[in-house]
Amino acid sequence: MRRRKRIERLQAVFRGAPVSADVVRDACERFRATGELPDNVRIARYVLNWCDTGINAAEYSQDFEGRAALIRATVESLKAPHDDVMCALRKEALYGNEAVREAARMILKRMAEAGGDPSAPMFVQCGYEVPEMTCGSMALTLLGFPECLATPENAERADAVFAKLRALRERMPDDAAWSRRLDAAVARHRQTGALPEDGLLAEAVVADAELLELMREKVESAAG
Repeated sequence: MRRRKRIERLQAVFRGAPVSADVVRDACERFRATGELPDNVRIARYVLNWCDTGINAAEYSQDFEGRAALIRATVESLKAPHDDVMCALRKEALYGNEAVREAARMILKRMAEAGGDPSAPMFVQCGYEVPEMTCGSMALTLLGFPECLATPENAERADAVFAKLRALRERMPDDAAWSRRLDAAVARHRQTGALPEDGLLAEAVVADAELLELMREKVESAAG
């Protein structure tokens, strides 16, 4: 499964106009030193794949021989240690929504500032275990989300919201189409206040609204 996913990911990066191997190499070195990904999404995608596989896909030609060599290198890369936490952080730093993306990028920068290499399997190398997810984001989980939103004034209500979110995660389908429906329902509720007819969707939308209220209260508390 990992082999197939890696090959598919690298093949996706491989498509389109060529990207200079030197450009990717420079961007990867900058990421290792600073934790900062390039603004160009295509180049950033190459950097992330290099971190995950140890392969600079831009070094391979796009003819048959180049693709075959890339696949062989990808299979060989499976021997390298895999780090679920670092892979998730890097992915969220590029593809996450605004809040998740900023949180992931902040963590990666802090790692680099502390002398670590955010391109390396740091959690595996340090012997840390994958944390129990407290939400759908690795970066926010590492920051203690959502429990970090509680304040002395709303602690009891916040605990009820967190319990509701944990129960909902157990009931939500692990399905991309359902997630898209949830995103659309949340966006509609934020704009119009309308709830979906689907019971589980409606519960999730209400929980999102309650979580947003906790976020606002946390911001106001910090500002005060």
